[in-house]
Amino acid sequence: LWYDWSRESGWQLQGVMRAEHWSLPGPGQQLAPLRSASLQVLAEGQSSGEIQGQFTDFTGSWNGASFRVTGGRFRIPGSRKQVLLSLKELDLQSVVRGLSRPIAGQRAVGDTAEFAPSGAQLPEALLSALETLRPAGELRNLHMSVPLRRESLKDFRLAAQLRDVGFSAWNAVPAVRHIDGFLSMSLDRGFIELDGSSLELAFPRIFSHDLPFQGLTGRVHWRLGDDLRVSSALLRGWGDFGLASADFSLDIPLRERESRMPLLSLRLGVEGADTALVERYTPHLLPANLRGWLTDSIRGGKIAHGGLVYHGSVRRGEAHKRSLQLFAEVRNGVLRFHPDWPELSQLDGALVLADTALSAQIRRGAMFGSKLRRFEVALQPGSDFYLLRCAGDVSGPARDLIALLDDTSLLSAGSALSLI
Repeated sequence: LWYDWSRESGWQLQGVMRAEHWSLPGPGQQLAPLRSASLQVLAEGQSSGEIQGQFTDFTGSWNGASFRVTGGRFRIPGSRKQVLLSLKELDLQSVVRGLSRPIAGQRAVGDTAEFAPSGAQLPEALLSALETLRPAGELRNLHMSVPLRRESLKDFRLAAQLRDVGFSAWNAVPAVRHIDGFLSMSLDRGFIELDGSSLELAFPRIFSHDLPFQGLTGRVHWRLGDDLRVSSALLRGWGDFGLASADFSLDIPLRERESRMPLLSLRLGVEGADTALVERYTPHLLPANLRGWLTDSIRGGKIAHGGLVYHGSVRRGEAHKRSLQLFAEVRNGVLRFHPDWPELSQLDGALVLADTALSAQIRRGAMFGSKLRRFEVALQPGSDFYLLRCAGDVSGPARDLIALLDDTSLLSAGSALSLI
């Protein structure tokens, strides 16, 4: 280390700093210490008491995970209330591993540097969330304001660009992968601004498959207190399901023995989707026989526009505490509502699902050579079965009626009309 000092201009320090054990204290307990830490540093202290500098090649291990920070800048105002830190990039996995609960029996030793933040330990709720969400990816062009006093920890601030960031699902919080965008946060709240890149959303309590989006834009907020609230503004993008827009809000109680249920509200709209994707994106919350009917009966067509609305509990075993509605405006659709009945084709109409009751309002269509008008198909749930009801106007040649009676189960004793 090289050190230079003058009464007029202050001091300057330059060189390589190494520490085999660098303690990081937190209120009530120690964080895992840095080990085998090394960095090249250039710092200067001004007569006003302000300290500023830059560093490169900061390496070491934290809680068993290796880390490397290529470079950054720091500034400590003369008030000594906070450290202002800027980094080129930071690996999220290394940070989360370091912030995890200290390994049993591990104890930090030695004195802490004069300006090491004494309020580094995270609130229990946030610590638990981080350990379960397991964030991964990179923060770039990161700027932090880190309080140096325990009582000022609430003033922590962070802003950064996100590069290929992902989170695991947790207590119905949707899993997200491949986020690019902008992050702004404190310890108890924040937001992510999505920049239009591709990403995947997963609502494991609703859909069996991920929802892959491209060009997704919008903002997602969160707030942490006695409960966790995650919500979004209108999100827009596209995927294999066509153009899409969505918004959601999620409230999860965090206190133990909390009687309130976790509550999810989700609205999802699509345009230009192919009905071939019905099986992939049918909510698995629906009864198995209803899911089977949807995937087996809808044989083709385009969804000009459609939507899904979910509201209620996301806890297992609480189907009576949630509602699910689905709407689809279908063009040139093909429907086979029963294996023993002929297909309805060239359908234009609306498909509506209200919890477990489903109906199709068909404005026009065809069966054999006959034309359908104002035709309705309804599937009503019974105790252990579904009742299918069809009604509407059909116009066409008499042979279509004979074919219908011949080919379906309407006649239980052979082709009674075949002699006509």
